[in-house]
Amino acid sequence: DEVCLVPSREGTGKFAVTLNGDALWDRKSEGRFPEMKELKRIVRDVVSPDRDLGHSDIQKGEGVDSVDTSSSLTSEDKPELSSSVKALRTTPHISITYCTGCRWMLRAAWMAQELFMTFD
Repeated sequence: DEVCLVPSREGTGKFAVTLNGDALWDRKSEGRFPEMKELKRIVRDVVSPDRDLGHSDIQKGEGVDSVDTSSSLTSEDKPELSSSVKALRTTPHISITYCTGCRWMLRAAWMAQELFMTFD
């Protein structure tokens, strides 16, 4: 398993999460940063669909830690994953690209740590 941080010096506010080269989240197209629970669910759905995320799986209205994911991508909106991602579910390579000019390294590092600890 690998979670790596990729600094971007484009100065365009880039913050993107990819899995084996396929985009899972892009701040510009989504208009916001992902909630950590939301990002864990997205990664889990690709890497290990049967895995229980515990409190991260609680839906809105089911508990105090719930997250509203109604604005996240629906299954119809999500791009089809390449066969390389499907074939490599057991060895995910997650990259978080962040804008150095926006000083988002700590946010990216925190998300990387959370993903690594969850899927280690």
